[in-house]
Amino acid sequence: MIQQTLSLFIAINILMVNADPVQQRPTLRGVTIRGGPFVEENNGKFEGFIPDLVQAIADKAGFDYTLYLSPDGRYGNPVANGDAASDVNVTGMIGEVYNKKADFAAADLTVTEARGNYITFTEPFMINQLAALIRREDAEGLNTLEDLAKAQETYPKRKRIVLGTLRNGATNYFLSKSDDPLAKKIYEQIKADDQSNVKSISEGVERVDKQGGYAFIMESASAEHEIANNCKLTMLLDWRNLFPRKYAFALPKDSPYLEHFNNAIKQLNSEGKIAELRRKYWANNCAENKTKDDKN
Repeated sequence: MIQQTLSLFIAINILMVNADPVQQRPTLRGVTIRGGPFVEENNGKFEGFIPDLVQAIADKAGFDYTLYLSPDGRYGNPVANGDAASDVNVTGMIGEVYNKKADFAAADLTVTEARGNYITFTEPFMINQLAALIRREDAEGLNTLEDLAKAQETYPKRKRIVLGTLRNGATNYFLSKSDDPLAKKIYEQIKADDQSNVKSISEGVERVDKQGGYAFIMESASAEHEIANNCKLTMLLDWRNLFPRKYAFALPKDSPYLEHFNNAIKQLNSEGKIAELRRKYWANNCAENKTKDDKN
């Protein structure tokens, strides 16, 4: 009897040691950042595409979680502080994950090689491309992002459009490192004006809306949401797909939860759940208003 009890005790302990960490329903700590339609925060309550997606992933993978805002309000990039290769400061949400203050970062976070040196990305949950958010009146006669970059050369008397992007964002990084002639041209025009870049996406959108004469280079998914809710705006797409942009979550390099996140994202994609969430948060109000006007 004692031997049977001892064997059962050992077996239970072996099962506990080898148990799948997600099956024990741990509570993970996630960091995020404000930015509609992806994340809206009000008094600690999170709403939007990303919180809904996190909940769907948690339901599939079997974990609980809490969310908090990135302390510096940034997505995060590695920043060299000196000559030594190890002298690197990893900022923003990426820094929170890299320093293991957070178990994951959830936002419209672009997959980049530089970030991937410090954290691990999940399967992408959304793929989009570069676009220029611009007022409709400023976009007259322009159809693509390439048209916008060449507008001053083609039409010398045309009103000058200042190009800008997020100062510490992935778009600015891609443009600065690219050898593509169009990317170089866009980046040269951005650098020509010291005040062209902005500190936040909301600042860039507001500048387009309120000031005019300004085009904000951003991801097409975010631009699509802005023009769906502000009928004065439109976007010019990069039809050559110069920089296909992948959004994913970030986890620490040694995270035991990566496979569970990946499996859940794949399942949600195959079930059409992610597409359903996108339709929910990217409803085109301008198109609806136009239809109503046409009927009247």
